[in-house]
Amino acid sequence: MTYTLLGAALLWFGWFGFNAGSAFAANELAVNAFLNMNTAAAVSVTFLLAKSLDRLIGLRVRDEEEAMGLDNSQHRESAYTLID
Repeated sequence: MTYTLLGAALLWFGWFGFNAGSAFAANELAVNAFLNMNTAAAVSVTFLLAKSLDRLIGLRVRDEEEAMGLDNSQHRESAYTLID
C-alpha cells in the first residue's frame, strides 16, 4: 500500500511538472495547463467515487425520510418544535 501511494504521488507530481512545464516558462499558458489538469482530475475521481458510493450505500435518502426531515429521520433530533 505504501509503495502504491508513493508511486501515485510521484506520477501525479511528474504529470503536473510535464504539463505545466511544457510551456517552458511560468506564464499564463503554464498556469492554464496546471489548472485544467487539476480540475479535470478533481472532477474523473469525484465522479467515480460518487457513482461507487451511490451503488453501494446510496447517496439520497428515501422520499418519506426527506419529507419527515433529516434531523428526525437520520439523527433522531428535533431542532425546532413547531406548534400549529
